[in-house]
Amino acid sequence: MPIHRSHAFAALLALVALVAASCSSPAPVFEPQPTVLEVAHAAGAKLGGAALGDVMPEHPGLEIVTVCVDGRVIVIWREKDRWRSEVAFQASGELIQVAVGDLIASHPGDEILAVGMAEGDEDSGGPGAVWLGTRHRDRGWEGRRILVPDALQHAAVIADLDPTHDGLEGLTSGFDMRLHLFRIDVDEDAVVHVTHTDAGALPGPAKGACALRDGDGALIACSTGELVQTAWSDQGLRPSVLLKHESGLARPAAWSDFGSSGAHTYSVATASDSGELLRSNLYVGQWKAPTLVIGVVHDEPSKLRGAAFVALEDGGAAQHVATSGYEGRISLIPLDATEPGSAIVLADTGQALHHLVSGDVRPDRPGDELVAVGYAGEVYVLSR
Repeated sequence: MPIHRSHAFAALLALVALVAASCSSPAPVFEPQPTVLEVAHAAGAKLGGAALGDVMPEHPGLEIVTVCVDGRVIVIWREKDRWRSEVAFQASGELIQVAVGDLIASHPGDEILAVGMAEGDEDSGGPGAVWLGTRHRDRGWEGRRILVPDALQHAAVIADLDPTHDGLEGLTSGFDMRLHLFRIDVDEDAVVHVTHTDAGALPGPAKGACALRDGDGALIACSTGELVQTAWSDQGLRPSVLLKHESGLARPAAWSDFGSSGAHTYSVATASDSGELLRSNLYVGQWKAPTLVIGVVHDEPSKLRGAAFVALEDGGAAQHVATSGYEGRISLIPLDATEPGSAIVLADTGQALHHLVSGDVRPDRPGDELVAVGYAGEVYVLSR
């Protein structure tokens, strides 16, 4: 597995110069350091998706949750200068994507929402499955299948989707093109209750999703090229098409530092089947405004399967968007890019990658880490 550390070091130097030159006022200077690529876990089988969250509050930083073709849900964390892992639970079919979030406020840590097939792999056909993973103080992890829809589920997100319900909700979709909304509640006897609602139709099969903030809903990428926002209205959760791309869309990511007067502005990046990374801005507020499409900011010969916004310093704003795909490279693009050509290859795993996320999984190192998973079954962590 080639790791281009010298290349990444030179590239980061060039990036600092580019950012400084493009601003009228002095830009923050980040001390460039060699990029380090680690294999945090080797599952021995294809990994479909990954998510970061505080599923084990006793450990500092975020944990990595990844899902496997054989149905394993694996939690990975950093402890005493080494990576550790455990299987949280075992599903009955291939799992494709996963989301992590605080679905049950009375439980310690975040919960897991994993999606895929009820039986077999994604090519075998048949119904899909949605699994809820909860961690209990007295008996550890428990996995529970909460829905068997008609077809493969390929997108999952946890967000504030229903203002009439306390806390966060789960949302999944897939090749059935239906929106499945889950409200999770706990009664006085600590029994977990799941309420499922069919929340409407999508224009095409869902391939990936990401959360928006503070009741703004979620974004869903469809294999027919639509980027859809699902948000609450007087009629309940409703989808609206923000844009349509000429090729299928696969993985959306969104970042916002919020605006004033109740208006939120999101930077959005979406990975596509054509190998293009599409950038756009989404305005959410008291008035209806169109999505501003910036355009294609990166392209590769093969499908892209990852998009993530990255902050290079602790607590800082996102200055870059990262992407990865079947070429096996993890690339970094400046947030102000408007066309291809400014990407920096941080690492080349030599393996087809299927998902990419960012977050603080190594508190001992500055800024966000990038976490990628794919067909080789390895969990790659890229840090500075």
